[in-house]
Amino acid sequence: MHSPLSASTTPPAPRVFKDWHRDLAPDLRDHLVHKLIHAIFPTSDPSTLRDRRMQHLVDYARKVERDMHEMANSREEYYHMLAEKIYKIQKELDQKRQERMRRARHEQTSAWLHHRHFSPQSTEHNPPNNDDATNPLDPLVQLAIQAALERRQQYQLKRLARD
Repeated sequence: MHSPLSASTTPPAPRVFKDWHRDLAPDLRDHLVHKLIHAIFPTSDPSTLRDRRMQHLVDYARKVERDMHEMANSREEYYHMLAEKIYKIQKELDQKRQERMRRARHEQTSAWLHHRHFSPQSTEHNPPNNDDATNPLDPLVQLAIQAALERRQQYQLKRLARD
């Protein structure tokens, strides 16, 4: 199986040589560079990574793999360090994604509240009418409640998994 990036991701010879390095095939190191790239930028289209704008990502993944290769004192430690790095990258990207979603929901809610409390024709304040208690919750409020319940459920599942 020939990788579309094999020429650009083939790891250079190590600057530091350890006995366990001779048991690690360059193809395996190349595969692990691809794993790092996929952790940062998940895509099913390998041609995407040939784009010259992606070269910084490829260079970064190659550097991370090389650093781990040189620091590790055994093949097991090398795998562990790479797995840990992939986990940290994915966790950080997930946190950023959640923060963007939180900001977007907040902006939507703010815009909705502004629209609801101020009429478009004037700048006079129009407080909400709370006389009708039978009205269902507004869709954005329902979404906010649902998102909060889902976050709580995910948190509880994570706590159960740790225990």
